[in-house]
Amino acid sequence: MYSEKLEEVISAALADGNLTEQKRKIIMRRAEKEGEDVEEVMMVVESRLFNQTKKQSNQSQSKSESKEEVTNGDFVETVNGVSFKMIKVEGGRFTMFSMSLDACMPAKPKEVILDDYFICNTVVTQELWKAVMGRDFPLLSFVGDKLPVNNLTWEESYQFINKLSALTNKNYHLPSEAQWEYAAIGGKKSHGYRYAGSDDIKKVGWFKINEMKPVAQLMPNELGLYDMSGNCYEFCEDNLVENPILNGSKNPIVRTTPKGFRIVRNTPFDSYVISVGDRNWCPCDRRQNGYGFRLAL
Repeated sequence: MYSEKLEEVISAALADGNLTEQKRKIIMRRAEKEGEDVEEVMMVVESRLFNQTKKQSNQSQSKSESKEEVTNGDFVETVNGVSFKMIKVEGGRFTMFSMSLDACMPAKPKEVILDDYFICNTVVTQELWKAVMGRDFPLLSFVGDKLPVNNLTWEESYQFINKLSALTNKNYHLPSEAQWEYAAIGGKKSHGYRYAGSDDIKKVGWFKINEMKPVAQLMPNELGLYDMSGNCYEFCEDNLVENPILNGSKNPIVRTTPKGFRIVRNTPFDSYVISVGDRNWCPCDRRQNGYGFRLAL
């Protein structure tokens, strides 16, 4: 992500899993010398330390854990050498739209019920797109293996999903709006944060910047999901209805027309994040550099 020298300094500082104040100062001085945003660099460093510590903890708890099976029912899918992690979300009853919403797409709070489901811990990356489709997505605004696939349409997301489903013999799909919001707030593990994983947006989300960032650079939310507050809009399964009739519904998905307008959740990199409830819409065939998508099962 950064220059070779800065990456060397960061790697050395994190080697023993102990980020001392002296090491912080060394990283900050190097970042400043390289002309990098020091605050951004330190957020990335904190996230890498968190993920490194978590990985070491999991390895020590279960040495015999297989590559394809992880704890709590989560699983790792590998396609042509590229892996992605599906997080199991324990279903339950919750109130949709209880968080503040973007002013252009308000909605009244409604209680719904969800069964258990799986959702990917990141949006679909460009390296995963290439592994499944056999080629790069041709119309990218921002290019990088670990960056979200971007500048695509809702319909194009399903070209990928249909091929992935055929390759894996699983029924992958976009998350419903209810599934997306429930996962973003942390499901049954929710701490009631304003954003997906924190009350401090800078710890969990990329916003008001000029370009997309690689996935999973900041802190995850309570379920281990990354970037659900900022970086890119995420397509949902549902058609656009401003105030859908959902109260008491089980596993609701709003479907009105085969195409029409679709719901997107989250906020793109160049916008301000209001809350974990940010909500908008798009035509099925609209292309925009802030659009991306996350898998559900």
